[in-house]
Amino acid sequence: MPRKEHERVWLSYDQQISNERESRMASNQNIQRQIDEIKQTQSGFFGQRDLNVQVLDRLERIERDRRVPPPG
Repeated sequence: MPRKEHERVWLSYDQQISNERESRMASNQNIQRQIDEIKQTQSGFFGQRDLNVQVLDRLERIERDRRVPPPG
């Protein structure tokens, strides 16, 4: 009889683990959906042109800073 009890307990544990795994997967899918929505929304705010302008501004700043003689 104890063997049957152990089997029932282990089956219960297996079911709990399975339920937790499914819950985590659903949560991960929900988080990924939210990330995808945010990325899609932000893509309208910061496009390739904005990235190019930012890179050019940074390059100009670096070149300007290199022209300034060090103090001393």
